[in-house]
Amino acid sequence: MIDGEHRRGLVWHTQGSGKSLTMVFAALKLKMHYTVDSAELKNPNIMVLTDRIDLDDQISSTFVACGLPNPDRAASIGDLHKAMRAGTDGLTVLSTIFKFQGSDKPVANSANWIVMVDECHRTQEKDLGAYLRATLPDARFFGFTGTPIKKNDKDTYENFGVVGEGYLDKYGIDDAVADGATVPIYYTGRKTDWHIDESKIDVLFDTWFAELPDEQLAEIKKRGVTLADLVKHPKRIELIAYDIWTHFKAFARPDGFKAQIVCYDREAVVLYKRALDKIIAADLGDAELAANMSACVYSASQEDGKPSEDEHIQAVRDDLQAHYLDRDAETTAKAAFGKKGQQPEFLIVCNKLLTGFDAPIESVMYLDNPLKEHSLLQAIARTNRVADAKKKNGLIVDYIGVSDHLDTALESYRSDDVKNAMRNIDDQRSELRAAHAAVMALMKGVKRGTGKLKAEYDELVERLREEDDWFTFRRKTREFIRLYEALSPDVAVLEYSDDLK
Repeated sequence: MIDGEHRRGLVWHTQGSGKSLTMVFAALKLKMHYTVDSAELKNPNIMVLTDRIDLDDQISSTFVACGLPNPDRAASIGDLHKAMRAGTDGLTVLSTIFKFQGSDKPVANSANWIVMVDECHRTQEKDLGAYLRATLPDARFFGFTGTPIKKNDKDTYENFGVVGEGYLDKYGIDDAVADGATVPIYYTGRKTDWHIDESKIDVLFDTWFAELPDEQLAEIKKRGVTLADLVKHPKRIELIAYDIWTHFKAFARPDGFKAQIVCYDREAVVLYKRALDKIIAADLGDAELAANMSACVYSASQEDGKPSEDEHIQAVRDDLQAHYLDRDAETTAKAAFGKKGQQPEFLIVCNKLLTGFDAPIESVMYLDNPLKEHSLLQAIARTNRVADAKKKNGLIVDYIGVSDHLDTALESYRSDDVKNAMRNIDDQRSELRAAHAAVMALMKGVKRGTGKLKAEYDELVERLREEDDWFTFRRKTREFIRLYEALSPDVAVLEYSDDLK
């Protein structure tokens, strides 16, 4: 950029691997280089744009924490325009892109602005991108994204892409896992009898709702059977809530990890809350603890307070009002969720907290929402943050059947970009099997299963006489133990327990 080669560029820096830090250090380096070396662009102004308040909060705190000199967070449209039109150089301005709405008067020194747009695929369509470029016509524009860009997303490539290149820089899913910046994400399907194939809605409805009175069946069919009818089937909610609690107790809670439950809509959020509270209270014998173990996060609606003659609708509206968290309460709940030993242990959501929410303690996501494309990639990345040594991977537990049609859900992307976005947990079981076989090959001839572990170990040491053999054994054993611990308490580990000891 110093030699003028790039006036724009598209950077994919996979979610959870430090995209905000990349933007901060890029800003610092730009200021240092251009202040000293560039004849074309001295002491530039840098603007960082996001499209959501929570992302603006997050990136602002990152800039401040990293010591970037004098970041100016534009609190209003007036503040933004005052900063841009002051004619001052050397500024660092943080803002949401919505503050450009209606702005079409060019800034006098726009050539001295470098604009970094976070999640750029979401912000440049229709008028917002046009207003941005009308205000800063000669600026340099660099788009950042935490997810890959779709194959047919011409707008993003046109606005930010370098001619002849897709990405100016790419730090993909496998790169981040290999570097230890993120953990891999695995998925498994559970309660597959209750997975939903949208092409068979009518057949599933006839099967699942067969016990309803004929008049009620006819009424629902008359208005048209919807996916929501199936997703929120009372028995289905109850069975899945029980399975969530059973799985969570075995896989996440013992290590102090937490989980999100991603529901179909706001009604499903409170239905799961109701079912989960009842199941946990019965198991632990403590209704108050059960109620505190989960928190619901969703947007309010004007309908919530309205009375209804329908008992079910009224009960749902009452629950929506009872469990709604305003902004302060939501902030408190998210902060507590991020800390071990504090409640809640579950966040029950439908569309909030699926982007820009960073909680390394979250190791499991229970998915009951047929997410696709960016929504799916952004949601599952909540589980890929690095935590303590016990967190080997994130896990997506699929109750709706997304993993049955993963290729279809992600078909809008280049296959190389989304390879290993989610890995089948069966692959992890195969990796454990192979790692075990590799260790056993080095223990050939050593007596095992005698019950005398020290004698078995001493015999092994005798056989590993060469130092290189010992290091090979230790390396392969560590991989076996890592995979064992990552899968545990999956039943697949049981056949290897004695050899692990």
